[in-house]
Amino acid sequence: MGDKEGAVRYAAMVKDAKNEDGTPKFTLAVEGNIGNNLFYPEHLCGVNQDKFDYQQSGFNPGITMLGYYNSNYNSFVNDLFDGNTNDLRYKSHWSWTRNQMRQNVRVTKKYNEMYPGSTAKRNMPVVRLAEMYLIIMEAGSLSEANVAYEEYSAARNLTYTPMSESDRQERVLWEYIREFAAEGQNFFTYKRFAVKRMLWQNSEAEDCGEEQYCHYPRVNTRKDNKKQMVMKKLLIALVIGLIGYACSEEKVGVYSLERDYIYFQYESSRLGTTMNVADSVYLYYNSSSVSVNSSRQRDTFFFRVKVAGMARSVDRKINIEPYSFLTNGREEAIAGVNYVAFDDPEMEKCCVVPADSVSVNIPIIVTYNPAIAGSYKGFMLAFKLVDSDDFEIMATNPNLSANPARTHAFVQFTQSN
Repeated sequence: MGDKEGAVRYAAMVKDAKNEDGTPKFTLAVEGNIGNNLFYPEHLCGVNQDKFDYQQSGFNPGITMLGYYNSNYNSFVNDLFDGNTNDLRYKSHWSWTRNQMRQNVRVTKKYNEMYPGSTAKRNMPVVRLAEMYLIIMEAGSLSEANVAYEEYSAARNLTYTPMSESDRQERVLWEYIREFAAEGQNFFTYKRFAVKRMLWQNSEAEDCGEEQYCHYPRVNTRKDNKKQMVMKKLLIALVIGLIGYACSEEKVGVYSLERDYIYFQYESSRLGTTMNVADSVYLYYNSSSVSVNSSRQRDTFFFRVKVAGMARSVDRKINIEPYSFLTNGREEAIAGVNYVAFDDPEMEKCCVVPADSVSVNIPIIVTYNPAIAGSYKGFMLAFKLVDSDDFEIMATNPNLSANPARTHAFVQFTQSN
C-alpha cells in the first residue's frame, strides 16, 4: 500500500509495548534464550502444530532433495551470512548433513523439533518480533532505523555498523533473507525490493520481473488482449487435435513415481568423521560384542532402512540379497547355516516398511552352527538392497572401504565353542 509511515508507527508500538510492571511485552530471541529453533519467545502470531511431524515433511533431508547443495562448506556461510559463523541464525537454523543422493547439503533445522511427543513449543510462526525491527530498519528515518538495527544486531550476534542511506536497502534485504528463510516470507521481500536475481538462482534463469512476481497483470492492455485471443485459438486447436488423437490412438499413460528410493541410514554420530569398512553403515551394534556359541545360539544386528520419499498408506516390501565381500581372513557366512536367510519367512515379515512410515529397523540374525562346535571362527555376511515392487535403489556403490555406501552393508561375527 506504500504507507511506510503507518507501517513504522505500528511496528514501533509492538516493539516498544510494555507490561504493567514496565518490562517489555515482547523480546527478541538471544543466545541462551531462543526457546526453540523457531525463536518462540518472539512469536507475535502463530499456528499451533501439534500434529505436524518434521520426520514426514519436506524439511527432512532423508526424504527430500530440498537443501542448499555445495561441497564447499564455506560457500554457504559466505553466500548467506557473509562469513559470520557466530550469527545466531546460522547456529540455530541450519545444519550440515547428506541428502539421499549422498550430497553434502545445508538444510534448515527450524522445524526439526516439531514432531509428536516433542517437548518443544510446536508453534508455526506467522509474525515474529524480528519483522517489526526490520520494518523500522527498512522504512523508518535513518536514525530510527539505526537504533532498531543496533538492538537487532546485539540479539543476532552481529557486529553493529550504522547504516547509511546508500547501503540501507541492501543491508536490510540481506537481514530479511537470513531471518525468514523457510518461513514463506522471502518471496514477498524479493518482490517488494524488486530483486532481479534471487540468492542461489539458477545462472541460466532469466531475471525476475513483473512476469515472475505477478501471476496476472493488473491491467489488460490491447496488446495483452490480442495475445490472449491468440492463446485461446491455440488452445482450441490443441484440444481438437487431442480429441482426434484420442479417437485414433491408444490412450497414453500418465507418468507417476510409483516407487520410492530406499537406503541404509548412517549413524548420525559418525557423520563427518573418518569412516572405515568396520563401522560405515550399520546403526545399532558393537562389532566386538556380537558372537554366537552353544549357550547363545542366535544374535541380532539391526540396520535402519530409510525411504527417500513420502509415507504411504500400505505396507511396502524391501528386498535384500547377500553378495561376496570378504576381509580380515573371515569365512563367508552361509544362508540357513550361519544366518537366517533373507527369503526365510521369519525375515520376509521383517523386511517391510510399515504403512504410514518412512523407516524400519531390519534385523540380521546370525546363528550357531553345531557342525563346527568346539572351534573358533570368524564370519562375514555382506548384503545389499535390491529393487522390489515397492522400492528402487538409488545408488550401487559396494566399495565400503573407499566410500561408505548407502545400499551395501555387512556384518562380522564369531562363533566360539
